[in-house]
Amino acid sequence: MYDVCYVVKDTAENEELRYSLRSLQNLPNVRNVWIFGGKPDFLVEKYHKRSFDQDGTKWENSAKIFWEIINDEDITEDFYLMMDDVFIMQPIKEFVNYSKTSME
Repeated sequence: MYDVCYVVKDTAENEELRYSLRSLQNLPNVRNVWIFGGKPDFLVEKYHKRSFDQDGTKWENSAKIFWEIINDEDITEDFYLMMDDVFIMQPIKEFVNYSKTSME
């Protein structure tokens, strides 16, 4: 089982995230879904992990969020990293896990 972690911009509306969350039904072995960054109005608390002041550049903000994700002990060792504009359009039967060591 894997957790899904989203990096989300700070905005009250985020239709892309709404549709991306719906598309997770096509992803196997999802344990929990965590949202890092902004919290759109439609989002239920159980999904939201942590808000951040997003006062830096988008790269600085993302780096801060990535750091939080990899150091959060509630999140599975292996996890799916998603952005709000990623949609899984077909069921995935098997997910290949890539890492630096697996690419050597």
